[in-house]
Amino acid sequence: MLVVDEALVAFALADKSDHRKAVLEVAQGYSGAAPYRDYNRSAVPPEMFKGRSWERSAIEHSFGSHIVFGGRRLGKTALLRQIHATPPANAVFAYVDMDTSNAFEQMSRRISIFASPVRNEEEFTSTITTWLGQDERRRLLLLIDEADSFVLYESQTEFRCIRALLRLMADTGNRFKFVLAGLHNVSRIARTENSPLVHISNEPLQIGPLLDKDVDDAEFLIRGPLAAMGFEFENREDVWRILSFTNYYPVLIQVFCEELLRIIHDRAQQTNRLPDPISTGLVELALDSADVRGKLFATFETTINSIEGRYELLTYILAARELVDHGSGMSAEGMTPAEVAERAMEYWPAAFPRGSDPIEIEYLLEEMEGFGIARRTYSGGFALRSRRLLELMAYDEADLTSKLEQYHKRRPDRIFDPKNNRRILAKPLPTVDSNGHLSPLTNGQEADLLAPFAPAAAVKADGSPMPPRAHGIGVVFGTAWAGVRFVEAALMDAERTKDGLVEVEPRTYEGKKDLFDDAKRPSRSGRPRVLVVSSRTPWRPDWILEAERLGRVRKGEVRIVFVGDPLHASAWSEDTAVLKRIRPQVKLVRLRPVTRSYLGSRLESLQLSADLMDRIIEATGGWSETVGPLLARIAERPSQASALIDADRQALLAAPGLYERLGIQPELVAFFRELAQYAHGSVITYRDFQHLCTTDGRKIVPSVLAVYSDVLGIISFSPDQSGNRSLHKVDLNPLVLAALLKPE
Repeated sequence: MLVVDEALVAFALADKSDHRKAVLEVAQGYSGAAPYRDYNRSAVPPEMFKGRSWERSAIEHSFGSHIVFGGRRLGKTALLRQIHATPPANAVFAYVDMDTSNAFEQMSRRISIFASPVRNEEEFTSTITTWLGQDERRRLLLLIDEADSFVLYESQTEFRCIRALLRLMADTGNRFKFVLAGLHNVSRIARTENSPLVHISNEPLQIGPLLDKDVDDAEFLIRGPLAAMGFEFENREDVWRILSFTNYYPVLIQVFCEELLRIIHDRAQQTNRLPDPISTGLVELALDSADVRGKLFATFETTINSIEGRYELLTYILAARELVDHGSGMSAEGMTPAEVAERAMEYWPAAFPRGSDPIEIEYLLEEMEGFGIARRTYSGGFALRSRRLLELMAYDEADLTSKLEQYHKRRPDRIFDPKNNRRILAKPLPTVDSNGHLSPLTNGQEADLLAPFAPAAAVKADGSPMPPRAHGIGVVFGTAWAGVRFVEAALMDAERTKDGLVEVEPRTYEGKKDLFDDAKRPSRSGRPRVLVVSSRTPWRPDWILEAERLGRVRKGEVRIVFVGDPLHASAWSEDTAVLKRIRPQVKLVRLRPVTRSYLGSRLESLQLSADLMDRIIEATGGWSETVGPLLARIAERPSQASALIDADRQALLAAPGLYERLGIQPELVAFFRELAQYAHGSVITYRDFQHLCTTDGRKIVPSVLAVYSDVLGIISFSPDQSGNRSLHKVDLNPLVLAALLKPE
């Protein structure tokens, strides 16, 4: 803002060359600017909004992305508000901060075509349909921000409003479009197979740091506003140091530059002169400033604290590892999900109880990668997105240790975990009586097996390989009590299958040639095919190796899912040569026990105490075919839950074919019974496991049996913090342990 008084007007009029220039030159010297101020949730001025051009186009396009997610203060709201402020001709763009009150009223209040708010689907859809019908050029884009609470509420009400929006979008040929933006709830629902959002979650947008194609814009966000104020950097390298220090986060860049300007102004007042260029020394002064680091630390802490407590803990665990690696001069190979799981169980047992599946930790780490907090390393582990984040998270090692130890007594957050939900199956296959059974697959596992296809050999514009969005080959292993015989039914009963987005074809083949001939057949409908090779097929690992090379598989036209029982798992574990070659090319899904979050939500819906959770897991092992019937009986007689759990425990241990249903082959019973004796009441390690494999004349190959036991969920290996494999802890499934300890 420039202040123009009478004297300045007179001076400008006296300047015959350029009146306007005279006004600017004089008035600007008495003006001020604060380009880097915190805009919070307000609209960012266009000159301060940089990058995100590709994301913007994807959101504005009628058939582009519908899901936007990312960490707090990474730019989601700024992006949506920029789009909202600049609609093209014949279009209405509406922005709404959504909560859990009446959704139609909130949306209609923000959409300008409504004369007054409406409260029901009929009035909402008819008003929009009528308006669009008056001119075929019209479009309406509805941007729903802060959608996490809304999505959680919708999941509890059968997605009533979201289904209405989807119907409206389909009926108008996407001339009406809505976009959901938020944090972890939006991220999770986008990865869940059995929700109505499966239709629009193919291309979710992750809003993270200003990297890759946005790097130039990140640099301009530093240099541009400062140059407009008359400040230039002496060395361009200092700009890159600032970007590295702020992890390319737009909000951290703005915080840093605001503090840099404050330092410049403070020095100008002290010396009565402005610096010529911004020198390296001045940048280093800002980098080393306790005030600057404090504000950056507080801003970053807000980013991770605002998502969920589990993300916060995992971030600190990665930071602790980064600190150790940095101090020892080691390259940052990161931590495996199993290593992170072990530390999480140590620091926060209430949220990560003993036996927590590393697969669940991997889901969380992948979400953190999307939020710009973590990254995958070349070895497949996870590490902090940047070492610089370590400096923003804790003042020193003692501070970091203190932050980790505070979780011991912290109550866990209530978790929205749709990917670990399971459905009660119908009967989509006449030959399999799956009706009423709990699905052996979680919603997340179904999504992994049926997710949108992508060619295996896709490349980026620069010719570098592009990682596929989904594998062309899936392999599922499980036991009878894990529900392996219901895998085909679960995939047939999935939302994506019932809605006709893919053709799921369960098959039993006599030989490899029959499978390959079928896989080479084109789709009759033009939709991607998923061939599900049943566990009744005598397939072997070499089938998978050859199937991955098929042309239609590599083009993304066909996916093959091999379903394996203990016999297949035995062949898989023994064929180590083939296993090493094919493992990176396949999506391996292990049928696992239900998660505590799923079990807790079921108990909560029955208004039963969460204290029953441990007893149910101990009694049933958590397998779908043991816990499912028990939960059904508890739902009928909730007041008798305790007695029902005890009765089920006894019945399961007395069931015929107990070991076979758990995947324990007859020739391995003696070994596993001795292993259980070691494990009962004490901690055993992989070294103990190896020793038992070769004592008493046994000729068991430890690595083979470890793979077999792991894929079937009989045992799991938790890593020691030292990384020494021989010290990895061996955990037996609770039902497996009880069965092996039962007197013969």
